[in-house]
Amino acid sequence: MAALAEEEIEIGIVAFLEPKILQQDRRVCHTQDPPVTRFGPFLCIAVEGESSSWSPVTTTPNPARLELSEKWRKGGQPQWLKEDQYLNDGANLWKGPNESFVAASFKERTDPTDRARLSPEGLRVVEQELEAQKGRRDRDCGTYGSSTLSGSIGS
Repeated sequence: MAALAEEEIEIGIVAFLEPKILQQDRRVCHTQDPPVTRFGPFLCIAVEGESSSWSPVTTTPNPARLELSEKWRKGGQPQWLKEDQYLNDGANLWKGPNESFVAASFKERTDPTDRARLSPEGLRVVEQELEAQKGRRDRDCGTYGSSTLSGSIGS
């Protein structure tokens, strides 16, 4: 098992992150109060240069949560592949330097040969959910350009 490397960070990768590390980094912004503070999987939804945006994923069902279909999930641990997975909340994003997310991935459960990922089809559905929930965000952490799912994810 190995922490992410900065060059691995791309849209669709899923990594186990420790939000406490992210909260201690003043360069990292979260869009929803209170933020998710439990260690767990996060989906990279945007990359711009040396920065990226991530959204927490959970196995806890809730009618308001977007289910991430099993057919969209590749690689990773059996839990990622077989258990139901949901976007925690389309209003809840974390944005900051890639090096911060690398540091927060120190307990990542996979290695570079088999990282968990969400398919392009799944990412399109996630993008729609993020767009639908953007009005619920407590703060705008800035937008990223054309390296987002379609160039529109941000505030």
